[in-house]
Amino acid sequence: MVDFAKYNATTHPIVKLDDDWNNAVDHAFEKPYQFTLRKKSTLWEAIYGDAADQAGKVYDRNADMVTLLNDVMVNGLTAGRTAKEHVLVKGVGDVNSSILLPDYCSLDVRGGLKITTAAISLFDSPDVVTADSEEVDINITDIDCNNLQVDLFTKVFFKLTFKNAIFRNCSPTQGITVFANGGIDVRIEDLYFDKPKNVNFGQVDYSVIQRCKVIGDGTQTIGGSIIDYSSGYNKFLHNEIRGFTYDAMRSFNCSHSLCEGNVFEMLNPTGGADGLWGNFSDTIVRNNWFIEVASEQIENGSGTNCLIEGNRIWNSAASKKFILSTSSILRNNYGVNPYGKITNPFYNTSPYGIGLKGTAATPTASRTYNIQNLDCIISSTNSGNADNAIQIKDPAGNNVNPTTLSTLDGYFLPIRYQINWGAFTGAAPTVVACGV
Repeated sequence: MVDFAKYNATTHPIVKLDDDWNNAVDHAFEKPYQFTLRKKSTLWEAIYGDAADQAGKVYDRNADMVTLLNDVMVNGLTAGRTAKEHVLVKGVGDVNSSILLPDYCSLDVRGGLKITTAAISLFDSPDVVTADSEEVDINITDIDCNNLQVDLFTKVFFKLTFKNAIFRNCSPTQGITVFANGGIDVRIEDLYFDKPKNVNFGQVDYSVIQRCKVIGDGTQTIGGSIIDYSSGYNKFLHNEIRGFTYDAMRSFNCSHSLCEGNVFEMLNPTGGADGLWGNFSDTIVRNNWFIEVASEQIENGSGTNCLIEGNRIWNSAASKKFILSTSSILRNNYGVNPYGKITNPFYNTSPYGIGLKGTAATPTASRTYNIQNLDCIISSTNSGNADNAIQIKDPAGNNVNPTTLSTLDGYFLPIRYQINWGAFTGAAPTVVACGV
């Protein structure tokens, strides 16, 4: 067996000189890029990267970073390209107008951007005909909002990925809007917003927003919001919204979507503070944390066909407060299920049901009720004239009990099963319905 020789820094140096190291790093950074922008003295210069035919040559110089970057993006990249070309910005640049992002481009800022003009759209599309861009990647280390209002995208973007940015010095009085007019098939990942008034993720379809943090300090009211652009099918995953006093997530207006693994934490919440408020339909809300919520953990009175499952309620004044439509399901939530007695379980408006939307304590004669929101355990006395004729059916309308019953003693009925007390007379029976 031959032993490996010990490493000798003199005869086999990894890097001989500081200049060699710097050259190696520059080379490694610039190799995949079509252009590199860097500041030299008072001017920014754009240099052809190793991915370009004229590698190392200066494309142009300008005192304004955005002007030079937009020239590179619109005029410097290959015309008619069908694959992404990459641009690197080294250093921190002032931003006083929109950065243009054409089709098939990738922007990597290793340094940061400092907003110097209020109420600008940070990113825009140069396409004035269709007013959209597609196949765009953005990776930025740091964005200094300079306590100014910032909107990120005010035109429609398709297949865009934006990740790894820290938004510092956010305005405490002006919110941040991510997609003002639409994002389709976009990915927003690993963004950190430090003490903004709020963050409106905007109008999106077929999109993923994940691992983002919106952090308040107890002086802001509403944390975040997101709505459908038209169709929905969004995923809001593993995000944190903390430190807001009213609603952690307001206007969660999505359909056919998934809200999973998020943390909604209030700080010094006011009386009406909800964890998740909106009108969402055909959506799964699963495995989220709701912490220090003062009012409803989830308020979704108009949304339909939702599954609220596996969430954890912790240290909240509102221990079991949900406003849900009759078609939504609530199960296996820690701190909520089993739910226990429902004070007024009977909902006497179509679709008639027994569940959280109920307003009455007793049933109406000859009315069929569907079990809504929760599996239930039901007990019932006989009516005042002892003429109950209780009939239980499965969701398809098949009889469960072969003969009618006059009373119930802890009868388990799953969601969507049906029950009718018959044409009883006299005083209505006393019914106890407990959600599981």
